[in-house]
Amino acid sequence: ESVVNFLAEGKLVSLVSEKVGGGPRRIVVTDLTKLKGFHHLVLSVDVLASELRISTQDQVLYTCSLEHLAMKHFILPRLDLSQVRMRLSNFEDYFVKVAPKKSLFYLIDKCSQKEYESSFEKVLVESFMEAYSPLGKSSLKDVLLAFKGKGLGLTPSGDDFNLGFLTALSLQGSVYPEYFALARGESVFVNSFLSELEDGQVNEKTYNWLKSFEESEENFKEATLRLMSQGETSGADWLVGFISGFDIQTNSGRLYAT
Repeated sequence: ESVVNFLAEGKLVSLVSEKVGGGPRRIVVTDLTKLKGFHHLVLSVDVLASELRISTQDQVLYTCSLEHLAMKHFILPRLDLSQVRMRLSNFEDYFVKVAPKKSLFYLIDKCSQKEYESSFEKVLVESFMEAYSPLGKSSLKDVLLAFKGKGLGLTPSGDDFNLGFLTALSLQGSVYPEYFALARGESVFVNSFLSELEDGQVNEKTYNWLKSFEESEENFKEATLRLMSQGETSGADWLVGFISGFDIQTNSGRLYAT
C-alpha cells in the first residue's frame, strides 16, 4: 500500500505514498489502495489528455493529471564536510540507540550482535564482520566488492551499505564511474538507486537528512529517525555505509583508503 514499482527500460518508476516520500523517478500519490491485490499493472501516459493512467488489461484503476504529478528531483547538497564529520562523531551513540534491531550497526557497536540468536543469523553476522574487519587495509574497490549483494531482503544489507558508502564519497568528490560499475549486481532495485546516485540524485528522506546537518540538533535527530524508517533496516544499513565512507577518507576511524 506504500509503493507500486514499474520497470521501464531496465529502470524503476515508482508510485509512492506521501509517507515514503519523493525522489528520482518517484511519483507521490495520495491513495494507492485501489491498486492493492493486482500483480500485473501497466503505467501509461496519454500526452493528448495530459494524463497518467494505471490499468490492468481491461480496466483503468487510477488516473492523475500530469500537471499535478509530484515527481521531484533531490540533488546532493553541498555541505561543510568538517561539520558533517563532527556531527557523525558526536551522534554515533544516538545512531546506535535508535537503529532498528538486526541492522548493520553491530559493525560499529559490538553489543548489537547479541540481537542475533539463530545459527543462520550468526553465520550472516560473521560474514559481514569478515567483510568489515579488514577494511582498514582495503582499497575502495575492495570495500564495494566485499559488501556487494551480501545479506537478505529486497535490497540486501550489503548493497544498502554500498549506497551509503558511495553517497559519502560523492559528497567528498572522491567517487568515480568505475565504483558504481563495481557496485552493480543482479538487483534491479539496487542498480536503479545506483544510477540515480551516479547522476547526483537521492530520495527525499536522504536529502532532508543531509540538509539537516546545517540545522539544529533536534531537527537532525528527527531527520535521522525518518531516514531509519526506510525499509526494515535499509536506512540504518545505508547510514553505516555513509559513516564508513567518511572514515575511510579521513584516515581517522575504522577504515583507511589505499
